[in-house]
Amino acid sequence: MNSCPHHPDRGGPGPASVSGSVRTAHSLTERDVRDGARLAEAVYAMLEGQRGRRTRSARIRTLQRELSKLVDHRAWSTYLSLEEAVNGRADRELMLVAAWAFREGRRSAR
Repeated sequence: MNSCPHHPDRGGPGPASVSGSVRTAHSLTERDVRDGARLAEAVYAMLEGQRGRRTRSARIRTLQRELSKLVDHRAWSTYLSLEEAVNGRADRELMLVAAWAFREGRRSAR
């Protein structure tokens, strides 16, 4: 089999899982909204605690592993590029919505 840095059965790690330290969700501040990294950290901290998120994430990883076994290197790389583009767009839109909600007076998820 050819080596592929993105394919789990061909020498790569396969689908990435979301991990790392995330601070506890808190009410947004003006500083969070002005600083894109702080805003993203606050939004993802809030999302991390949502019911069903871990189950959905595990299902996505399972499906990605299954798909990676069915396709060749080029198709897997194309899929990963597509996922990166779609997720990048969704991240940007999520940050815009969070900043808009803050400006509209929303300070927390509750």
